[in-house]
Amino acid sequence: MLLFPPVLSGHVFECVSKPYPALLQNFTSLSPNPPFFSVRYQVHSCNSLSEWPNLVRKGARSFKIDPRWLDFDGGVRCNDSTGCLILSHDPPLPRLDYAMPGYYSHLDDVLGVLTHVEPVKSVARHEGLRIALCFKGAPRDVCGGSDNFSVARSHTGHSARWLRKVDAFVEAAKNMLVAQELEDMIEFVLDGGGVPVDCLAQRWRPWRSVYMNGTAPAKAFVSDLVRDGLDRFQVLNEPADLELWKGLADPKVNYGKFSDGAYPYQLWEPGSQAGIQALMEVFRGGQPHAPGLDFASNSDAAMFQVYAGLGLNQPLRQDGEIKEEVEKPEEEDMGGLVTIIRPGLALILLDRRGAEYRIYAFDPMQPLSSSSGQDLRELEISSATRLVLPGMEGRKERGKGRRIQSLTVLEDKLLVSTSMGNYFLYDIESDNGVSDGNICPLLTLCLTGSFKSIKSPFIPMAAVSMPKGRVRRRTPETPKIETVRFSFSSTILLLDQKLSKSNATLTLLELYIDNFWQQKYCILAYQVRRRQTDHDFQDDVVTSDGCLWWRADNVLGKKEEATPGWEVQSAVAVLDVGEGVVLIFASAAGKLYMTEHSLVKFSAGSAEEENCVVEMGVGNSVAASAATMARIRGNRGKETSTVVMLVSSDGFCYNSHLHNTGPFNVCELIPHATPGVLDFTYASVAKWVHFLRGTCARNASITSSSTSWSRRRLVNVCDADLLHGSYDLGYHPSIVLFPTSISGSDGGVGMLEVHRGFTEDCPEESLTRLGKNEDDENEKDVVSGSHIRSLKACECGAALVRPKGSLVADSFPLQLRFV
Repeated sequence: MLLFPPVLSGHVFECVSKPYPALLQNFTSLSPNPPFFSVRYQVHSCNSLSEWPNLVRKGARSFKIDPRWLDFDGGVRCNDSTGCLILSHDPPLPRLDYAMPGYYSHLDDVLGVLTHVEPVKSVARHEGLRIALCFKGAPRDVCGGSDNFSVARSHTGHSARWLRKVDAFVEAAKNMLVAQELEDMIEFVLDGGGVPVDCLAQRWRPWRSVYMNGTAPAKAFVSDLVRDGLDRFQVLNEPADLELWKGLADPKVNYGKFSDGAYPYQLWEPGSQAGIQALMEVFRGGQPHAPGLDFASNSDAAMFQVYAGLGLNQPLRQDGEIKEEVEKPEEEDMGGLVTIIRPGLALILLDRRGAEYRIYAFDPMQPLSSSSGQDLRELEISSATRLVLPGMEGRKERGKGRRIQSLTVLEDKLLVSTSMGNYFLYDIESDNGVSDGNICPLLTLCLTGSFKSIKSPFIPMAAVSMPKGRVRRRTPETPKIETVRFSFSSTILLLDQKLSKSNATLTLLELYIDNFWQQKYCILAYQVRRRQTDHDFQDDVVTSDGCLWWRADNVLGKKEEATPGWEVQSAVAVLDVGEGVVLIFASAAGKLYMTEHSLVKFSAGSAEEENCVVEMGVGNSVAASAATMARIRGNRGKETSTVVMLVSSDGFCYNSHLHNTGPFNVCELIPHATPGVLDFTYASVAKWVHFLRGTCARNASITSSSTSWSRRRLVNVCDADLLHGSYDLGYHPSIVLFPTSISGSDGGVGMLEVHRGFTEDCPEESLTRLGKNEDDENEKDVVSGSHIRSLKACECGAALVRPKGSLVADSFPLQLRFV
């Protein structure tokens, strides 16, 4: 029998009382933690084996797959004369299997993944995996109405071929486990058409089975009678029916024999966040069960963690606090911003068009998780909680209203940039004291008197013709057109000394697009500005400017369609992989793009070089952040690695009930921007760079002569370099990563994200597919020629409905072991 350890890295979250450190003793205290309980998740219908490495990287240790029986039919769907057990919840589409042999994985392929594919192989050996086999399409007459084992042996034809096929797999799996010495680390569990009933009661021992009311013998709920095979039913496995689970939790029932078992209760296919939380309350209210509760979920692991309270999902603005300003058109409501001003303290701007902020405390050494009592705790600040933006009151920008674009912490200073190109520097005092003549109360932001706002002039120069070969800069001539900027963002490239030094130099990279550059076929323009902190922080030198991404001719020599200006872009400058790297992300027209540049060349004013742009996915409103973690490596001492995380709105749910149970390979789905879906992608800088450069190298032969032609490699949940998925529903995300290192041990990276809440009330029927008989062999194709069915945000997994204009904070554990 497989015995799982009390805590499995990444996918088991135990809520136990822990002392809160004295780091924030002056600010707040956390409420007591709830009683001990543990919650796991099972990845449901994970039939695309190419996704397994990333599922393991995300923390999955329990899987359910759907071996579907297909009898030999001359090669239309099964070309094996002994029959096929393919992995597909729904009946497969003949045109896919016929046109693309190997499109569907087979049950035997699982053994190869377990023994040869990393990190699945290592995790199976050192931590353990549980795999439920939910057999689909099994012949209905296997036992012929008999409970005699010999009857099954004597059958011929359709039923006999299915039995021999399953027998062969069971024997091969047992031999593999023995040969690899994995009998105690990998467990197969029977489900679906393979449960041990009637003539199968003693077949395939010692494998255990799930118990589900209606498919298992009723007496198996309380009895372990070996003679009838009732001892094999050890995993309570019921649907997400709230009333059913209330009945199971009743003290008179107390989950039957399973309350004394070694397996977690298993609850399958919860559809909504509200449903998950209601079911967890039922579990908490019942008798303690040490193995805990498994949710068999179709959602991404991160989304399940957020919805179940195993991560953070906290509203930051209540109904009564929503101002009239949120009645503006949706495009005017840009969401909030977040940054960490020091360990355990987050500053959150409630709206990018306003200046109101709040400060929240948390324990940076514990995961942000509402189930463990680790919420953000707002600090009471006596003074006004609104950033002072001198000269900005009431000013408007053509095309877009003024908004705060970024918050960046530099030592004990906060640098604020606006969409109009203004910068403001603030003191962030950790203790009472005087700074530059201004008394700053505890943790109150005050404008530093010695530094003033700096205006980026954005004086455009005359354009050059379309580039041939290397990117060219503009020549300094006065333009004949009036410029209107559509977007703006900035990031800090270099800071050569502490800001407290009078001669410190700050180097900024500014990304923008205006109608001048747009008319010259430039997609994204840039300028690098060097600012001295002496002389009122106003010495300003442009060291480099020009077009970063040119629009290009396509491979057929025709001009592309008119390209809109970038709606949102975000740059992250990091020192890693042996060099300084600037990773640049942008979104336009529902697509995501990225490129890189050398930090040194940018800062030295020599950014005129060939650059490769990669179209990497779908979405809008990008935001990115980076943090460095330290790891102890024995005699090698401490090693550091920088993690970069990208979040975006209007993404695509690869993992959902619709997709996991559909007849298509999840890894082959064609994504489309889905309003309301929030996506994440994260990896080390080295893997980001490998992803970008590898894509550019593979596609070099098909590109045009233009240096910034966009290559295409869409990141999905099966990507070998990057961890990708969907984590919530909402709009306009902002992200900050922060180190969580503890002295003398491995460090980690935490994440905190804020976004506009999801306002749609999802109908229950949007969470599952209706009117479908999964075992109907004659069922017609559900998409009739389309490679993907329409997916709305609700079908991703319904989030709690939030009031219009509400702001929500999310966090979930980053799985950094394999990053």
